[in-house]
Amino acid sequence: YMMERVCQFLKDAGVYYLATAEGDQPRVRPFGTAHIFEGRLYIQTYTGKYYCLNIENGAEIWKKVYYYCPASVSQMAIYNGLIFCTGNKVYDHDLLAISTTTGEIVWKFSSPNYDFRGGVTIDPATGLLYCTTFNKILCIDIKNIVG
Repeated sequence: YMMERVCQFLKDAGVYYLATAEGDQPRVRPFGTAHIFEGRLYIQTYTGKYYCLNIENGAEIWKKVYYYCPASVSQMAIYNGLIFCTGNKVYDHDLLAISTTTGEIVWKFSSPNYDFRGGVTIDPATGLLYCTTFNKILCIDIKNIVG
């Protein structure tokens, strides 16, 4: 119950900062999204790091680095055991599906015609994902994407 309250607090805050250490070096990272799914807390940083933490003890289950997102952090959504989010590399914007179990990218949609910078929303009843680009709203059927 406590971790659910923490997750809701983080969602309500919008952007928040987490202080950690890498070796003997302190690090303070801005975060912008958090979800709880099957006993795990998933968070994403502005620097493109994705974390999966155990909600019972806070232990890190996995950490991955995919994209540097200097302007914003994509809102992620979880559907069928996959994290759906937009990634921002310097000139290549992708729509991603990441395994909640391993943190590996299992599906990626790239297009030179789309600049995925917004978040994603999923209608679980229909399996449709809605996302925004610089000037468009897209609807993608994700029912058959599996991890």
